Amino acid sequence: MRCQRRASGRSHRPSRQRRTDHVSNGLLLRADLHNLFDKTLIWVDGRNHVRVDPRLKNSEYAEFDGVLLRQPSGSASRPDKEALRRHRERSLSSS
Repeated sequence: MRCQRRASGRSHRPSRQRRTDHVSNGLLLRADLHNLFDKTLIWVDGRNHVRVDPRLKNSEYAEFDGVLLRQPSGSASRPDKEALRRHRERSLSSS
Protein backbone atom coordinates (compact mmCIF):
# COMPACT_ATOMS: atom_id res chain seq x y z
CA MET A 1 0.00 0.00 0.00
CA ARG A 2 1.38 3.40 -0.93
CA CYS A 3 0.99 6.19 1.66
CA GLN A 4 -0.14 9.60 0.58
CA ARG A 5 2.02 12.42 1.94
CA ARG A 6 -0.55 15.18 1.63
CA ALA A 7 -1.65 16.80 4.91
CA SER A 8 -5.32 17.14 5.69
CA GLY A 9 -7.06 19.10 8.44
CA ARG A 10 -9.31 17.03 10.67
CA SER A 11 -12.12 18.39 12.80
CA HIS A 12 -12.68 16.11 15.79
CA ARG A 13 -15.93 17.68 17.00
CA PRO A 14 -18.98 16.97 14.82
CA SER A 15 -20.19 20.10 13.04
CA ARG A 16 -23.69 20.01 14.51
CA GLN A 17 -22.27 20.71 17.96
CA ARG A 18 -21.16 24.13 19.18
CA ARG A 19 -18.53 26.26 17.49
CA THR A 20 -16.37 24.17 15.16
CA ASP A 21 -14.30 26.79 13.35
CA HIS A 22 -11.64 27.08 16.05
CA VAL A 23 -8.11 25.70 15.78
CA SER A 24 -8.65 23.63 18.96
CA ASN A 25 -11.22 21.58 17.02
CA GLY A 26 -8.71 20.23 14.57
CA LEU A 27 -5.69 18.05 13.98
CA LEU A 28 -3.33 18.33 11.04
CA LEU A 29 -2.98 14.78 9.76
CA ARG A 30 -1.60 13.12 6.69
CA ALA A 31 -4.49 12.23 4.36
CA ASP A 32 -4.29 8.47 5.03
CA LEU A 33 -4.16 9.04 8.80
CA HIS A 34 -7.11 11.43 8.48
CA ASN A 35 -9.12 8.59 6.94
CA LEU A 36 -8.13 6.19 9.75
CA PHE A 37 -9.10 8.82 12.34
CA ASP A 38 -12.50 9.22 10.64
CA LYS A 39 -12.97 5.46 10.71
CA THR A 40 -12.02 5.41 14.43
CA LEU A 41 -9.04 3.16 13.69
CA ILE A 42 -6.63 5.61 15.33
CA TRP A 43 -7.22 7.87 18.31
CA VAL A 44 -5.36 9.93 20.91
CA ASP A 45 -5.16 8.55 24.44
CA GLY A 46 -5.48 10.58 27.65
CA ARG A 47 -1.73 11.26 27.71
CA ASN A 48 -1.68 12.56 24.11
CA HIS A 49 -0.22 9.43 22.54
CA VAL A 50 -1.52 8.17 19.22
CA ARG A 51 -3.10 4.72 19.50
CA VAL A 52 -3.70 2.30 16.66
CA ASP A 53 -6.55 -0.19 16.53
CA PRO A 54 -5.35 -3.78 17.09
CA ARG A 55 -6.61 -4.67 13.59
CA LEU A 56 -3.80 -2.48 12.19
CA LYS A 57 -0.99 -3.89 14.37
CA ASN A 58 0.52 -5.80 11.44
CA SER A 59 0.23 -2.90 9.02
CA GLU A 60 2.44 0.04 8.15
CA TYR A 61 0.46 2.06 10.70
CA ALA A 62 1.69 0.06 13.70
CA GLU A 63 4.70 2.39 13.90
CA PHE A 64 2.39 5.22 15.02
CA ASP A 65 1.12 3.40 18.09
CA GLY A 66 2.45 5.19 21.17
CA VAL A 67 3.84 8.21 19.32
CA LEU A 68 3.41 11.42 21.32
CA LEU A 69 1.12 13.90 19.58
CA ARG A 70 3.04 17.12 19.00
CA GLN A 71 1.29 20.07 20.60
CA PRO A 72 1.32 23.73 19.50
CA SER A 73 3.17 26.00 21.92
CA GLY A 74 0.11 28.14 22.66
CA SER A 75 -2.44 26.43 24.90
CA ALA A 76 -5.35 28.06 23.04
CA SER A 77 -4.27 26.25 19.86
CA ARG A 78 -4.08 22.78 21.39
CA PRO A 79 -6.68 20.13 20.52
CA ASP A 80 -9.79 20.09 22.70
CA LYS A 81 -9.24 17.32 25.30
CA GLU A 82 -12.95 16.64 25.68
CA ALA A 83 -13.46 16.21 21.93
CA LEU A 84 -10.47 13.84 21.80
CA ARG A 85 -11.93 11.89 24.74
CA ARG A 86 -15.27 11.47 22.94
CA HIS A 87 -13.50 10.34 19.77
CA ARG A 88 -11.42 7.88 21.83
CA GLU A 89 -14.57 6.43 23.42
CA ARG A 90 -16.18 5.97 19.98
CA SER A 91 -12.97 4.34 18.73
CA LEU A 92 -12.69 1.94 21.65
CA SER A 93 -16.35 0.96 21.51
CA SER A 94 -16.05 0.09 17.82
CA SER A 95 -12.89 -2.04 18.07
